[in-house]
Amino acid sequence: TNFLNREIFPFIIKSIKKKGFLIYETFSQGQQKIGKPCNPDYILKSNELISLCSNMQLIVYEEIYKKSPSNSSYKQRIFARNV
Repeated sequence: TNFLNREIFPFIIKSIKKKGFLIYETFSQGQQKIGKPCNPDYILKSNELISLCSNMQLIVYEEIYKKSPSNSSYKQRIFARNV
C-alpha cells in the first residue's frame, strides 16, 4: 500500500492467480494539496485504480479523504478478484 509504480502494475495483476485477490491502496488526487507525495507520478488520477483493474471482478472500490490531526490523506482503495 501507499506505493504506485504504473510501469509494474500490469505485472502485479498478471502475478495474481486465477480466483486470487488484489487488495491495494495508495494516494490519489488531492494529496498534493495537503502533503507528500506531491509528485504526480505517485498520485492516482480520479478513478485510475479502478481503470487499472478493469479486467478484474470488482468487489469493493473507494475513493476517500481520510481526515486526522496528524495524518490526513486522499486515497483510492480496491478489493478485486482475478477471474
